[in-house]
Amino acid sequence: MNASLYTYSKPTVLYNLNKIMQNKRSMVTRQIFPAVLVVLCMTAMVFPAYAQETDKDAYSEIYELILDEQWAEASEAIEDFIETEEFRRSPWSDDVRYWQCFANEKRGGDYLEEAYACYSSFPKMFSRSAWVDDTKSGMIRVAQILAKDGNPEYAIAVESMQKSDDEEVALSALYALQNIGDEKALRTIMGLYERSESERLRGKIVYILGNFDSPEVVTMLADIATSDAPTRIRKNAVNALGNRDEQEARDILKKVVTGNGDVEVQKAALYSLGNSETADILAFLREVALTSDEKELGKAATYAISNSDGRSAIEALQAILQSGAHTDVRKAALHSLGNMDDSASLSILLEVAMDNSNRELQKAAVYAISNQDDSFDELSAIFKSASSEEVRRAALYALGNLDDPKVNAFLLDVVLNHEDIGLAKNAVYALSNLDDSEEYLIMLLKESNRVEVKKAALYQLSDNLAALVSVLENETSTELRKTAVYAMGNSDEDEIVPLLLDVAKNDSDVNVRKAAISALGNIGSDEAQAALIQILEQN
Repeated sequence: MNASLYTYSKPTVLYNLNKIMQNKRSMVTRQIFPAVLVVLCMTAMVFPAYAQETDKDAYSEIYELILDEQWAEASEAIEDFIETEEFRRSPWSDDVRYWQCFANEKRGGDYLEEAYACYSSFPKMFSRSAWVDDTKSGMIRVAQILAKDGNPEYAIAVESMQKSDDEEVALSALYALQNIGDEKALRTIMGLYERSESERLRGKIVYILGNFDSPEVVTMLADIATSDAPTRIRKNAVNALGNRDEQEARDILKKVVTGNGDVEVQKAALYSLGNSETADILAFLREVALTSDEKELGKAATYAISNSDGRSAIEALQAILQSGAHTDVRKAALHSLGNMDDSASLSILLEVAMDNSNRELQKAAVYAISNQDDSFDELSAIFKSASSEEVRRAALYALGNLDDPKVNAFLLDVVLNHEDIGLAKNAVYALSNLDDSEEYLIMLLKESNRVEVKKAALYQLSDNLAALVSVLENETSTELRKTAVYAMGNSDEDEIVPLLLDVAKNDSDVNVRKAAISALGNIGSDEAQAALIQILEQN
């Protein structure tokens, strides 16, 4: 058997590369930083500044060849890298060595034994490398191929690794064998689950079991899901069942939900059932949402329904909204309808948003409407017509979540002209969520004639030092100047402390000076504490 019969897909290679590249950045930093210190301390030493960039470029060339499946050319480039003296301490050395093993495996034939030796020696050479698990699997793959090609000594090696006392080694062996279709691996992995006492390892085994196409697997996963195993392992079993197509697997998940088990496991079963859009599953989820005494299960069933499309799902959510036993379950139905983004669900949400019989549901409906596209007209109409200030406030905040140019003008009009100062302030807070909000907030400082509105704008400008200083220098209102000082206390700009110290020592208004002292205390840094000590000593 040639190694070419066992193939890695490009997405798999890309995933592994991205994983290693992300981890490598921090490793490079750790290795470079001590070197920089050495250079600073030993000025006579000349540091080759180009070396780090050169080995990275060489590695980039290697993995481009790997991605292009040019195995012979990649092997040559790898040999050049390994033989280059300047690269001996490169942070990419383990990556290069792994691809050397991998390229030999892909070349097959006479290179397979080299690949096996390369994989088996890797963990000793690079024990902390992120590639260690991959090399274990690679070693098993190659050994299996060699054994089938008439090399019985490798079959013995595979068997010994399957039965290894090192559970991680055994698991790597079983996982690799499962990937290449070894039917004996199923029996062995079942046995490993039974004898293992490691929760982490048993959790991994459950995931591997889910990849076997065997009726025995469904039975074992059912036993695990309904056992007294730790919650995490049972949830893994439930998720594995949810990924299967057999009706038997779905029936087991239903039994998990209706049994007197762990709520977290039951919720996982509901979400797994939500991945199936069959009519019987939808009816089951609807029944759980409507009748379960456990609020969390009702919510989970409702959210699971939202994974389905079409009129049947909307009708189920509407029934839950009307007859759900818990307010939180009914709110979940509203949120789910908001994610469906169609005219039928919007019509239901609008009806609830204008119904004054349940304030919590009204507000939930308003926020759900904001999840739908082009909902400005509906939300602005709710603000204008709702009788409840709570609902109108919710409409303002929901408008602040929209990406619609009409929102800016609407909120500004509320801020500047609405007779209810509380709602005007709420509109300021909603405005602060918009893109380029600073421009509008600064404009309010100039154009609004209401102190409370200006104060609300100032608190949203705590990171705009220039705006705060401008108010402090130009405003005559003590309330606004105090607010600007308090807002400074929420900033992390370095120059804030000297400014506050100057205000605390020299401002003409004692209330503003007190506010500056309070702001310094709020900052709490060493510089702020030193400033407070200076004020105390001066007095």
